[in-house]
Amino acid sequence: MRKTPVSGLHRAGNEHEPRAAAVPEQLCRAVVSQRCASRAVAVNDYQKRFLRTRRRELLRNRHELALRKRRGWKTDVLLDFWKQAEKRMTVRDLAISKGSGRVVVTVEKSIPDTLSLTLTYTIGGGGVVEVGYALRHLNPQLPEMLRVGMQMQCSADYDRMTFYGRGPHENYSDRCLSAFVSVYDGRVDDFCYDYVRPQENGNRTGVRWLSLRNAAGRGVQFIGRQPLSVAVRRCSPEALERAEHISETECSPDRLTVNIDLVQAGVGGTDSWSIKARPEMPYRLCEKVYNYGFLIVPGQASDCIRNGRMYR
Repeated sequence: MRKTPVSGLHRAGNEHEPRAAAVPEQLCRAVVSQRCASRAVAVNDYQKRFLRTRRRELLRNRHELALRKRRGWKTDVLLDFWKQAEKRMTVRDLAISKGSGRVVVTVEKSIPDTLSLTLTYTIGGGGVVEVGYALRHLNPQLPEMLRVGMQMQCSADYDRMTFYGRGPHENYSDRCLSAFVSVYDGRVDDFCYDYVRPQENGNRTGVRWLSLRNAAGRGVQFIGRQPLSVAVRRCSPEALERAEHISETECSPDRLTVNIDLVQAGVGGTDSWSIKARPEMPYRLCEKVYNYGFLIVPGQASDCIRNGRMYR
């Protein structure tokens, strides 16, 4: 039976032994040129994609820088001292005294010739802790503040929240006339608001007391010696500052961040790109001495109103 020769092979000597056919030199050059051209196209395409990505990064960084230059009244520059003040403070004195069924712990902190802070904790036999706060500017050239108060953390189990103050929506010293004083109850997440760009939110002013409790109804109550400004969130201010979008906000699975403040500066916003964006003068914190106090009282949910009346 006759076999048809395979294309590209020819017989020589042993007819069953194939041998590579001769390839014209022009064809070899064409194949090599085509491969080189393909490789050059691939490399060139990669370089273009890399340059496009790099260009987008540069434009995004430039846009972010431009936004920072335009955004608000540049608190990150003008008030940078207060962002670093906590880390710069050192403990100057610590005193403990006992008597009349209570313990008093006094902590004095300072930045030499600049700022002094005295914290007093009075612990009673029933587990009630009274906190005193006294801040004094030693340098008259210090910039104004945005907040006077304290921040702490508690277990995320205490996410049932009740407060007696202005609500129900968030409010600030210059954004509070539509928020009426009453007792408001809900979960911590009910009192927060996710803005398009992550930022601090959920503040309430004129708060006489705030209660946080777990599912069993046990918890802790903060009672102001004067009306307070409070906020409770699942994420820290640092986490909000790091995030560019809400989906990037890192919420703590086991802790709540609690702000118990005397006051915050107003929101302002006459415009959004110049010094005029800062609050009007009545809502700015330009004083050189601030004092306030509050109590931390353990108890049940049913004790909130009674405690609020008793300790005020």
